[in-house]
Amino acid sequence: MKSRKRTFIAVLLGAVLFGAGGFALGQQLESPEDARAEVAAPEASKIAVPVESVALSNDVVVRGDAQFEGAVDLVLDAALGDGTSRVVTGRVPDVDTVVEEGDVLIEVSSRPVFVLEGDLPAFREFKPGLAGDDVLQLETSLARLGFLDAEPDTLYGAATEEAIRAMYEAVGYEPRSASDGEEASLDQARNSVEQAQQSLADANDNLNEAFAPPSRSEQLQDAQRRRDLIAAIDDREDALNDARAPNSQTLAAINALADADASGQVEGLRSLQDQLGQAQQADRDRIAAAEDALDQAKQALVDFDDLNAAQAADGVDTSNLNRAVNTASDNLSEAEETLAELEEEIGVRLPMAEVVFLPSLPRTITSVNVDRGDIVNGAVMRISGTEVRITTGVSEANRPLLEVGQRVVIDSEALGIELEGEITELADRTGTGGVADTRYYMLVTPTGEYSVTDLVGINFRMQIPLERSEGEVLAVPLAALSAGADGSSRVELLVDDDNSELVVVEVGLSDKNRSLVEIRSLGRDIAAGDMVVVGIEQALIASADEEPS
Repeated sequence: MKSRKRTFIAVLLGAVLFGAGGFALGQQLESPEDARAEVAAPEASKIAVPVESVALSNDVVVRGDAQFEGAVDLVLDAALGDGTSRVVTGRVPDVDTVVEEGDVLIEVSSRPVFVLEGDLPAFREFKPGLAGDDVLQLETSLARLGFLDAEPDTLYGAATEEAIRAMYEAVGYEPRSASDGEEASLDQARNSVEQAQQSLADANDNLNEAFAPPSRSEQLQDAQRRRDLIAAIDDREDALNDARAPNSQTLAAINALADADASGQVEGLRSLQDQLGQAQQADRDRIAAAEDALDQAKQALVDFDDLNAAQAADGVDTSNLNRAVNTASDNLSEAEETLAELEEEIGVRLPMAEVVFLPSLPRTITSVNVDRGDIVNGAVMRISGTEVRITTGVSEANRPLLEVGQRVVIDSEALGIELEGEITELADRTGTGGVADTRYYMLVTPTGEYSVTDLVGINFRMQIPLERSEGEVLAVPLAALSAGADGSSRVELLVDDDNSELVVVEVGLSDKNRSLVEIRSLGRDIAAGDMVVVGIEQALIASADEEPS
């Protein structure tokens, strides 16, 4: 009996304990429905931004690099100075110096280098008698500078010569003139004229004497005259021998050329060769003049003897004397013509090494590569235009919106530079001016005052305003606009945290660069600071089957 009772109590206690455990386990478990209910997506929230009150503009924006206009590296001619030693001796300009027409760019071996305006570069020496378009260009510059009073033409004449002399003297230099060899040729030509004049006078005297019988004193004079003529022949033979002897200038030129050639000094050989040629030509001229003088002295003796013989015979034969007069007259005319030609050709000249022609002036010195005392080797300086040019390319979509003369706002955000400019060139087809094949070349020139060297090398942003709002207007992002069923434009205006309202608006100017658009409300009033919806922010939804981590 007791055994059954103990069994019943044990079963009863087990049932109680099992029930309690099941209840506790049931408190820890959820049904699938409860789990899905707990992870359901929260309600989506709206992204809103404030309405702005700003000034809008519809601009074309491009970028471009600022460069100097028409930069030229000045390389001096090898013949500058004496052709052998080219040392910078003065007038070295500073960077940013503005050079005008007629200025001296630099001084090398004590010789100036002028800058003049012209399209043709100097390609030969300007000297008397020269003719051509380059002479016209030179004279036009000289006239602009006030040195030439005559009308510019293509011939280098006496007026050109005086104008060049005035240009040199205005800056404190002597112009180039005749060389030693040329001066020797001039002297020889002058001597030939004097001798021809004397020969003509003698011939005329002989002709006149033929018509008068000689007196005792005249006979004595004739005898002395003959001795003088013989002495003149002797003197002129000596002069011819002296002329044929080696000349000191020629020997000096030969020695200088030999020394330069032996030392391998290629630079300057041409100048030394020219000097030798001039000296040798002077030698030949002197020899020819001495031979002519000797021939004339011999002829004078022959004429004198013929005259005496004619007088001794019956009657007077003056045919030879007349021929002598005619010959002497012809010789004088020829000598005078030769002298005139030399005097015209040998005078003030402008060496091509001492002038630089540039297509436009004034210009700016943008870099200098030499100092006083340096030996010239390569470019001595860079000469650029006084204006900066900014080149860029515009897209096919923007090209129809632009035209030459339009205003441009130029700025550099990094350097804090802002200035204005204008479009000065705009291509009509793609791929020109070094831009990409799909873009149109555009040149922008800054306006107003600025430092050239402060801008060059900088990459600028350039804004070309096409349309601007009149002062500040209400504007919203483009994303805030939506279209109604009737095609109208709308914005969703937040009324409070939980409610919004669609407001029909009229769309105005669009600022593509800032993605803003002007709006004017056609319903409810909208003010700056009001919030408009631009999107929906969707919360992340966790999967109901995902086990907790």
